[in-house]
Amino acid sequence: MATAATSTGATPMGGPTSAATSPRGTSHRATARNPLALSLGASLLLLLGLILGNVALARTSIRVDLTNDRLFTLSEGSKKVLADLTDPAKISVYWGDKLPARAEAVRRRLEGLLEEYATQSNGRLEVVWVKMDEAGKEEAGKRGIHEGSYSELEANKVTEVRDYDGLLIAYESKSEKIGPLLETSEDQQTYQLNSSLEYELSSAIYKVSRPKKAIVGLVRTAPPPAFMAAQHGGGDDRFSVLAQAVFTKVYGDDFRDSMSLDSPVPADVTVLVVPGPKEWSEKQAYHLEQFVLRGGKALLLLDPVGAREVFGQPGPPTKSGLEDWLAHVGVSLTPGVVGDLDERNMGAAATREGLTRYPYFVRSNREQLSQDNPATRGFGTVPFYFAAEVVVDAQKTAAAGRNVMVLATTSTKGFIQKDTGALTSARIPNPDEKEMGAKTLLVAIDGPFTSFWKGKLAPGEKPPEPPPSPSAPLVPTTEGVPTTEGVPAMEGDDAMGDQPAMDAAPAMTDTPPLVPDGPKKPEIPKAPDVPTPPDAPKAPDAPNDTGAPMGARGPEGDAGTGGTSGKDAGPARLDSGRGLLIVCGDAELVCDDFSGGRKDITQGITRLWGSVNGFPLVNNLVDWMTGSDQLLALRTRGSAIRRLDEIDATKAGHIELVNYLAAPLLVLLVGILVLVVRRYRS
Repeated sequence: MATAATSTGATPMGGPTSAATSPRGTSHRATARNPLALSLGASLLLLLGLILGNVALARTSIRVDLTNDRLFTLSEGSKKVLADLTDPAKISVYWGDKLPARAEAVRRRLEGLLEEYATQSNGRLEVVWVKMDEAGKEEAGKRGIHEGSYSELEANKVTEVRDYDGLLIAYESKSEKIGPLLETSEDQQTYQLNSSLEYELSSAIYKVSRPKKAIVGLVRTAPPPAFMAAQHGGGDDRFSVLAQAVFTKVYGDDFRDSMSLDSPVPADVTVLVVPGPKEWSEKQAYHLEQFVLRGGKALLLLDPVGAREVFGQPGPPTKSGLEDWLAHVGVSLTPGVVGDLDERNMGAAATREGLTRYPYFVRSNREQLSQDNPATRGFGTVPFYFAAEVVVDAQKTAAAGRNVMVLATTSTKGFIQKDTGALTSARIPNPDEKEMGAKTLLVAIDGPFTSFWKGKLAPGEKPPEPPPSPSAPLVPTTEGVPTTEGVPAMEGDDAMGDQPAMDAAPAMTDTPPLVPDGPKKPEIPKAPDVPTPPDAPKAPDAPNDTGAPMGARGPEGDAGTGGTSGKDAGPARLDSGRGLLIVCGDAELVCDDFSGGRKDITQGITRLWGSVNGFPLVNNLVDWMTGSDQLLALRTRGSAIRRLDEIDATKAGHIELVNYLAAPLLVLLVGILVLVVRRYRS
């Protein structure tokens, strides 16, 4: 049986293959003998896949950002602004046909940027290129689109052309214009896209679409009327650029210009910017304090020493009038001007010898700017001019539960120049090394505050009227005390009947007493209480001098008193509250004198050396205070130059050749790889 099982259930090695296994072995040998056919089939399938993929992606544009700081990639702030759109928005592009041919590359970059905006908006943003025929030009003119003058090279000559280059952003019933879109490159030979276009575009979209109003107030001297401006030289209007070119442009109708603190801050204002306060009254300081106590956020740009005082009529530092109140909250300014001996942190001034490093134009570089706060993060440098050191009493602020954030300092080579007369010299001083160190220029204080006037009268407040003195006791004329009133005259004494009542007159020795003598003088009974009528209303609290209840007493005409009528009553006087106070030791970082424009007293040196980053810094601080931090990083990007190296003709030809050969070479390499693998397996 074992032999039978072996003969029927097994096949000797080397014997003929059974019919069941023969086809499988034949197929395997055939495949192994034809690897080239398999490789060719795989290559054809791959080529077909590449063709189909190319067709599918034919309408898809892919852009690679080659700039150092990825300036052509939308920032997270722009993406956040676009993601927050709740209704359709539209960008109309006005690009004139007469614009120079050299600007064609700029047009392509603009087109790519706007396509990215539309993509990130999830379909809520539409981009339309207006056809610039006669109707398009008429429309651009009516809408106030920028019309610029540009040079065009033709037949070895330069001609000037004028045409439109601008954008119009429309959202619901609101619209914003942007332009120009072209700016001359550094070599003055070509054109480039407006370096701050993303910031301006995202700011405009945010401005017309933000749901929450952020009312910003600027406390400054109102500019004189236009017909008196030349006569008065603008007066104290040193912050017109900040008001007109910055706040008005960003906040529009939500900006309150030229506010005065002679009266309370309106309740709808959420952020207050105070540049260069000088000789403020106690009443103005009180109104600022009440604004902070009610939860307001204030930015103080102090300016004890300014350029006009240094280069004009040098004198002692100017008092702001806020010194006592700031000392109460634990803040003071060190007398003198901050300087910095680190060459990387020194600005420049024009002297007879030319541009000279000037230690009192301090530059806070990235290392001296807080990277923990979004308002200061991302800046390469921020200039300060004749700044004062801001000193915070750490013990007092900690005891009050307030949080202190140092936002900007000098380098470790900072010092204090106490002799303000020495500021006119560009000579580098040699201070004592023991007095050198990082000096604080900008600080934010957040937390609970108490009133400087707690427990005492506020400025302009009259003392409360004393309570009324108790009334004199009534003299009874009835019940138990007979008087001459109503008593008939005695016979023979007619004259007595003509005399007045004598209940209040002193007794006379020659006049007989009205009460007969007796062993005991009758007692005068107590006057009965006079009941209050049942329908008489309850008497109100005693008013103060302005008519407001005593419990809401405040300065005359102030919030807390309600003025002179109940319907005008404002918020009651506060003795404590939680707010945010930012103190900067310099106001000239946003002054017209260092604005980089036509009012700049440095004749352009500010923009050349120190930049004008003080303006975007202040705007960043305001946005941070209002909670609108989407655009913070954009301002620092907007201050940089968008540079993309042009490709010469030779390099462009090489890139084009690579584009032509890349796909065939890729197919060939894949085919060779498959062939090698198959041969190895065989």
